[in-house]
Amino acid sequence: MLFIYPNEKLVKIILDFKKKISEKHFQNLKENILYDAKLMWSVCVPHSCTSEDVLRHFNKSIFDATEGLNLTLSLSKEHCVSVDDLPEFTKGDYIYVYMNSMKRKWTVSSGFLGMFPDEPPTFASLFSLKRNWIILFSTKRNKNDITCLHGIRFLTMFSVVYGHRFVHNLATPVINYMDLIDWLESFSSTTIHGGTMTVDTFLAVASILVSYSFFGMASKGVKLNIPLFYLNRHLRLLVPLGFAVGAYITVTKHLGGGPLYRDLVHAYNMSCKTFWWSTVFYIQAFINPRLMCVVQTWFLGVDMFWYYFAPFLLLAISKNQLSGYLLLFTIYSCCTAFNFYIAWDHHFNGQMPVSPILLSTDYFAYHYVHPVVRGGPYMLGLAFGHILFKSKENKVAISRLTNCICWSLVAVCMPYTMLISRSFRLENFEYNRLFASLFLAFHRTVWTLCLLWIIWSCQNGHGGPVNIFLSCNLFKIMGRLCYNVYLFHFLFQSAMQYSKKGPSYFSHFLSTFESIGDMAVMLMFSIPATLCFEYPFSRMCGLVFRPPNKEDSKKVAPLKMDT
Repeated sequence: MLFIYPNEKLVKIILDFKKKISEKHFQNLKENILYDAKLMWSVCVPHSCTSEDVLRHFNKSIFDATEGLNLTLSLSKEHCVSVDDLPEFTKGDYIYVYMNSMKRKWTVSSGFLGMFPDEPPTFASLFSLKRNWIILFSTKRNKNDITCLHGIRFLTMFSVVYGHRFVHNLATPVINYMDLIDWLESFSSTTIHGGTMTVDTFLAVASILVSYSFFGMASKGVKLNIPLFYLNRHLRLLVPLGFAVGAYITVTKHLGGGPLYRDLVHAYNMSCKTFWWSTVFYIQAFINPRLMCVVQTWFLGVDMFWYYFAPFLLLAISKNQLSGYLLLFTIYSCCTAFNFYIAWDHHFNGQMPVSPILLSTDYFAYHYVHPVVRGGPYMLGLAFGHILFKSKENKVAISRLTNCICWSLVAVCMPYTMLISRSFRLENFEYNRLFASLFLAFHRTVWTLCLLWIIWSCQNGHGGPVNIFLSCNLFKIMGRLCYNVYLFHFLFQSAMQYSKKGPSYFSHFLSTFESIGDMAVMLMFSIPATLCFEYPFSRMCGLVFRPPNKEDSKKVAPLKMDT
């Protein structure tokens, strides 16, 4: 893979053929899609040629043909690949494949226990394929369900897969690169660079369920055991996460190949072999924010950070409601102030960089993945979970006019928080440090408050067709698969995209179409992953950590998911 770098002046000349842009706008584009702009050229040469021979030849040929254009050529030994360089299976690869095979065999074998009339041993039943299948595809509802959350969780997961498909398509060569300038300024692109609040939806939903479950247990007189509260969560998340980390280290290099693929394998190996431990302990945002293993698991780090504080905050509410709410508001205010400070101090201009090096930017490391910056929606969710629990038995009645006004505000505010981000990318945008910092500090709050209204309205009978749609039983089933979709979709997307042997054609429609395919494939993949890995160990935690029940001591109930 030969890299040809034009200088800044040449890039500006090329852009002017597309349309005239100001120097200010050009500097903005340089920090986004034009960062590290280069031409990547793959050629086939005899095996006897070294990288130095190839670089020497093309240096002379290209410089002779492009005299005066100030091009720089680069070729490293690592980017020269031959047929003999196919990855070999290492001991780690064999161990990973063997452990997965044994786990699946145990799951299938345990499934046969359900064919016999006698009650199988409790431990063996945890791995029963038949029983876990019934749990996964059950649509039975109970009175404590917040049914609209099933649809919200699945649709949010799809929006994440959708956004990451665009990230991969933009990070690899496209044949119509100049069209990206117009696309960045289009309204359709705001669903990508303006849709990052979907992650705050996950945070709010997670905190609502933690709060709602906590007060549900407290109302039954169950005493909270804080060490078990933490251990239960860690163990439930750990097995699928460990499975994912192992896949990134061992399986990735065997999934594809091509001019770009070696860079992908090197990046995953370097990050996961070095920082696997910070991944499974959920501290990547503090240790290695620019070199993350299983990149998307930064969210687990944020969620777990606040999960550690959740029991103390909820206990404060249960002892004194006013003092507890004041404590939550104080923490929320501190998170918002910190958010504003980071944006102000780093002169962030309000937009998420659309750049191949997004994961290495200050915006990503200090703002996007920082747990304190993301703390506001979590605090709102904890308070809302308590409010939702208190109104569980007594539905709150509101007038039709009030309901219409609130839904109208939601219909305006949620899209508007996304559309504002478009203004930061326009040609005539004038950077305002105060406005950009205020936007980054408060736009997630506006989004979360709109989300809380949707949940409250649906739960209290004012959601109408929205509640019917979000409470669909199909969403309940697909929502249970979301954790494995979340862990593995990024790996499959990157393996597919970086295996391409030539540039793609970028369009919003094609990328959207591909994201639908990504979601469908990942749902199919997640069924066996959930049955073989997630559910057995989740149910094991439910067996070990649930409160003792003499009347039902032999049964193993599925653990209610709170993420």
